[in-house]
Amino acid sequence: MHRVLKAQWYLILHKKGFWASIWVMMLLNSIGYILNVYNGVGKDVFKMARSTDYYSLMGWGEMISYITILFPFIVSFPVAFVSFDEELGKSSVFGILRCSYSLYYISKALMAFFTGCIIIWIPFGLNILWNTITFRTNMNGYEGMIYSQTYFENSGVAFEQFYKLHPLGYEVLFTIMLGFFAGICSFFAYSVSNYIKNYKIICAIPVFALFFATRALDFKGVIFDDYIACPLGESCLPNMFFVELIMLVISCILLCKYVKKREFI
Repeated sequence: MHRVLKAQWYLILHKKGFWASIWVMMLLNSIGYILNVYNGVGKDVFKMARSTDYYSLMGWGEMISYITILFPFIVSFPVAFVSFDEELGKSSVFGILRCSYSLYYISKALMAFFTGCIIIWIPFGLNILWNTITFRTNMNGYEGMIYSQTYFENSGVAFEQFYKLHPLGYEVLFTIMLGFFAGICSFFAYSVSNYIKNYKIICAIPVFALFFATRALDFKGVIFDDYIACPLGESCLPNMFFVELIMLVISCILLCKYVKKREFI
């Protein structure tokens, strides 16, 4: 299994879509960071917000609206076209000859999941590091939440006490959780793309369609955009887990049906 995963990881590393997604996320994080540094020039550190308030995914962040809009495409592009390209080039034949159908497609699904995670973990993990280093001398770095933009304004935050007492740890936890959400979205995009044989661009639409549908129908607590902005609302947390479970189950069903279909061809 590890050899098959290693081969899939090698292929992902040589996909332009993967690096494009990474660099788009890096660019958005970099622009937001530079704007925060620019806006902080000349300000008294005793009156500036704590370093964690400059996290790119904060609801008031400079780039959060762009990240929210691009998120479904960024997590889909690296994996959505894989099945389409392999079917067109018949390259999957060489991989399947070295292992079973089930092992081959399971490895591709796992790699799709990890790809989505990495696209989030690397850029936003670096953003947390940049902010911690750059704004470490701000008043709030040592004096708690007194200048936080959310201490008095927001209640009902998921893990609220953890957020107030350990904001840096909260952002690390949020980044990990968002990475898993992105991974499940990538897995879903890959599973659906196996059934798309015409019009390649359609492969990138399923995840965006889910985001658009929840936004348009305004389902209370089930708007995907709310899962991207930090801090996460307490009411959103169980819904996020429920949505992830449903997407995971659907993805697994679609993958199993596709594998069985290929085995009978």
